[in-house]
Amino acid sequence: MLPRSFRSHLARRRGLPRLLAVGTLALVAGGITAGVVARANDLADDYGTRESVPTAVHDLAVGHEISEADVAWRSLPVALVGGTVLDLPIGRIVAAPILRGEAIVAERAGPDGLRGPMAIAPEDSRAVAIPVGDTRPPVEVGDRVDVVAVSLSGLSRADRIASSAVVVAMNDEAVTVAVDHREVPATARAVLEGTAVIALVGAG
Repeated sequence: MLPRSFRSHLARRRGLPRLLAVGTLALVAGGITAGVVARANDLADDYGTRESVPTAVHDLAVGHEISEADVAWRSLPVALVGGTVLDLPIGRIVAAPILRGEAIVAERAGPDGLRGPMAIAPEDSRAVAIPVGDTRPPVEVGDRVDVVAVSLSGLSRADRIASSAVVVAMNDEAVTVAVDHREVPATARAVLEGTAVIALVGAG
């Protein structure tokens, strides 16, 4: 039987490669971490100055009135903000979808102090309610639609009288759309004649 001192010496010799391997892995991991941190710092420098901006705590839908519970202030690179920062977003109406974590900017909110359907209507537009009854199309507030006047003379003709109008309100009887002010006369005429039909506009 080998002396205890010799067995201890062998154990230390056998454990040495493991210690060396662990130490090597630790050095490699440390080098990788340092590289990631350095790269992140370089990217931050590339994006430039940072600024404290209001961001969405969760997804904000069109027509929603922004409250304090919807907002968290974060430091973001100015280059990533993508618009004009709102210093006071509380009370503004969401005019375009804002996803969780995105900056809340003026370009996606209605004018300050404006409430109701026209808070999300484009500039120089007018809101027109189009009766739909039981044939209401599957649209939501914020969707874009065309308004089409269907001929009742038997000629099977349909003319587009408003393009990419924004849906600003809806109920069981009517869909209210914001049409360009130049399209109001034709749209109103079609509504009065009962020939106005809404066509949902797809992406692109």
